[in-house]
Amino acid sequence: MLIDKEDVTQTTTRVILHTFVEFVQSKCEPIQVDDACVTRVERAGYSTLPLGWRDFLGTPITEEELKAAVNKGAYNQSPGRDGICLEFF
Repeated sequence: MLIDKEDVTQTTTRVILHTFVEFVQSKCEPIQVDDACVTRVERAGYSTLPLGWRDFLGTPITEEELKAAVNKGAYNQSPGRDGICLEFF
């Protein structure tokens, strides 16, 4: 269940997800950068990583790792400015 910005209680998964996406989009706007900046960041980060780290960072996150990270959070506390607590996830 979710109360949207018009104070209407929403209960369907589709509307809840749509409302959540709208909320995140309103908080997170794209950052304008040029290609040269992106290239400099790629070169700076990747050239300094040891080879073993590159392989490790390229592996997908498992469901178990994700659950463990979420479970480490404090009850009813938001880890970021978006106000979304870990119970949501």
